[in-house]
Amino acid sequence: MASYAVLLKPSAEKDLRPIPAAQLRRISARIDGLSTNPLPRQSIKLTGGESLYPVHAGDHKAIYRIDRDRKLVVMHHVRHRAHAYRQRK
Repeated sequence: MASYAVLLKPSAEKDLRPIPAAQLRRISARIDGLSTNPLPRQSIKLTGGESLYPVHAGDHKAIYRIDRDRKLVVMHHVRHRAHAYRQRK
């Protein structure tokens, strides 16, 4: 499979700031893994308008979109699993 670039939106970068270093390493490893396999086995498309997928990393979920034409994985949010699907205002 071809390699994809991973782009973190500012919202995802903001979500990552308060996460402790040990958990951040685990999340980063899962996100980096999307560059070689953008659709891991547990990633099932979320229902709704956009083509968003979740990937689990410990107690957190990273919500992302795949742009196959540009070979790009766009990370939208990284949140605790209890808050992953809620919209922030």
